[in-house]
Amino acid sequence: SSASSKTAYGTAFLLDGIHRVGLTSPSNVEFTCSLGCYDEVLSYDEVDQLPTDVPTLYADMAGTAAVRAAVHSRLGGGLLHSAGVGARQQDHGGGIRVRFLVCWPAKLKPGESNAPVISLDILPTVLAATGLPAADAKPFDGRDILPLLRGEIAPQPRNLFWSSGSEEGWWAVRSGDWKLVCEKARVGLFELSKAVSENNAPEKHMPDTVDALTKRRARTRARLASPQPPRPKPLGTGHHHPDKRSHREVT
Repeated sequence: SSASSKTAYGTAFLLDGIHRVGLTSPSNVEFTCSLGCYDEVLSYDEVDQLPTDVPTLYADMAGTAAVRAAVHSRLGGGLLHSAGVGARQQDHGGGIRVRFLVCWPAKLKPGESNAPVISLDILPTVLAATGLPAADAKPFDGRDILPLLRGEIAPQPRNLFWSSGSEEGWWAVRSGDWKLVCEKARVGLFELSKAVSENNAPEKHMPDTVDALTKRRARTRARLASPQPPRPKPLGTGHHHPDKRSHREVT
């Protein structure tokens, strides 16, 4: 999976002599074919075209649960081994939920916190720490977390939003201890106070919570500018990867 990534096609070049099938998003199929290192390229919507009559090894570079489940279901007993190489390009814990480290011995005491923060908090926090004003009066998507780092305030519930920046249906929203993850048509609701790692079965029979979080996401998405369409780049200069996540704080 994620066959258009450098890690994936670098691996494919080294695996000469076997039949190599690359899985990628629909918008990257043409680019991935042009690399010349795959014998066959399929989009994530074409997993049902994978051959089932040959022993197969699966290298999961993207770490997307829905794609992995589809591959496992399709190949069945023909899947000899499934290697999870990557897990950052997904909206579950371990993808967007990672530790955030801050070191400022002169101002901050050692400690830990389980408060949710986001990379968008870095800019307003650095400006507050340096005493520099913002360039304009537009509000930040993140917030100054210095009071939290200093232990001056208790962790507060937050509304956070992540999106692939496309119309393909990959997004997540967190509100307090509730998190809704959408992978195209597959939606999972998790109560993080019970399963912070999100490795359990999603909560079911809670349509009101799902509806409220979905509407919150839609209101926030409506306020954002539409994503710019990817511009093709020549080989050797990198390429657009639509799985990279953008993120916003929901207010």
